[in-house]
Amino acid sequence: MWFEGNVTGMDGFIDMVRDNALACGWEVLRDTTAPYDKIPADLESVTSSADKAGIKNYFDGRDDTVGSASNFILTMPYYLKPVGYILHNQNAAALTIKGRDTDLSLITLVDGAATYTDSGTITTDKSFMQYEITISSPQNVREFNIIFENDIAFARELILYSSGFGGEDNIYVGFKGFAMPQGAQNVAVSAFTGYGQLAAFESQPNHCPNHFLYMHEKNITYWLSVDKHRILGAIKIYESLDAHEKAPVYQFLHLGYVTAYGLPSQLPAPYAIIGGGTDKTKRWSGVDTTLPTKPTIFTPYPHYITADTLIDGLTEANTPYQHDTNASLFSLPISLFSAAENTLFGEFDGFIKTIATNQTKSEDIVTIEGEEHIIIQNGKKLTLVDYFGIRKN
Repeated sequence: MWFEGNVTGMDGFIDMVRDNALACGWEVLRDTTAPYDKIPADLESVTSSADKAGIKNYFDGRDDTVGSASNFILTMPYYLKPVGYILHNQNAAALTIKGRDTDLSLITLVDGAATYTDSGTITTDKSFMQYEITISSPQNVREFNIIFENDIAFARELILYSSGFGGEDNIYVGFKGFAMPQGAQNVAVSAFTGYGQLAAFESQPNHCPNHFLYMHEKNITYWLSVDKHRILGAIKIYESLDAHEKAPVYQFLHLGYVTAYGLPSQLPAPYAIIGGGTDKTKRWSGVDTTLPTKPTIFTPYPHYITADTLIDGLTEANTPYQHDTNASLFSLPISLFSAAENTLFGEFDGFIKTIATNQTKSEDIVTIEGEEHIIIQNGKKLTLVDYFGIRKN
């Protein structure tokens, strides 16, 4: 089935995917929303001379670990306002937190908190772009955390299941939304070969490396093609007043089966995963991707690899195809293979490569081999070889 429209933010996008997948016969195995009110566990936004593992010990809530850094900077989504802190010491230690404003000035929020077991309120009428943390005697600190308003940003997980057209395919795909600095709301997309109710997203059976869709908290235009084998589509973010990017940015997603070149015994789970990129921390305005030319695909062993495609490295200079005098599109299927393993896996269903003409632009509807396709550019790229087609039926 074909769906298109507009949603607001990553939460609206995940809601849309869930509702449309349900309409096409998928099942929901997990749909959770949690307040983003403490420091993220992976600490991707920490900058420090100390390693992240040492800093993470401050935030994991375990009483038998200690941190190792006495000074570091924490970068959080700028719209989250700090409202409190937690401090647990073993012996004498002190915690100071300063907020860095957008004009780079520093405001002291917590000044030398030293109680062995303490929690306190941070009184401020604004949010900050960074936080400077200073800890005396870090070997004595068991845990501390900064608490943020929990009614603005949320973490979100959605795991879907489909039995496929034959009823025995067992397809598991997942979406994990989270907030990032600079106002980004990103969504990890992945796939698994099973489901554990108590397992975290990244601990699901044979979880493949996440790909990411880069979003924001405002309007997102989407196009989505869903059947019982796969979820395929594209998104667009267009924010003409954005400080970093004033032109439309497009991203693709694919989760689920490809058309396999072989028997189920040879390729039992022919999943292919693509997204806007593989860098978790990127903002949507920074999309500059070679995807979807490097998808992740499941194999019997070692479970998944980065696949090769014939369109990888295709440029205007090396393409062997010429545009005809009628300004029509040349198109070809996107086959997936592994040169290292001498294996040909299959091709995307409903997702093709097009060699555009000077008249072609994103969101054009064209007929290819008797079927309607929407044409979408790759990220911000505008050369004639950087366009793809998504079948609407």
